[in-house]
Amino acid sequence: MVDNYRQAEKCIKNATNIYMRGYDVAMEIIYPAAEIDVYELWIEIALIMGNSSVTYKGCFSSTEGSLF
Repeated sequence: MVDNYRQAEKCIKNATNIYMRGYDVAMEIIYPAAEIDVYELWIEIALIMGNSSVTYKGCFSSTEGSLF
């Protein structure tokens, strides 16, 4: 049971890190400090979307039913 909670905690931390990365990218778009490198920005957004999908799927699969 404790392992399930540790896995859930790890998932929450990973999801939070992805969210914060997305927030940083959004702030860079809204308030650019200098010239925006569109290619790097596109890669960052693609990584955020891909990592979000994999993280949420893994978290849901590994903790499904253990926290209900």
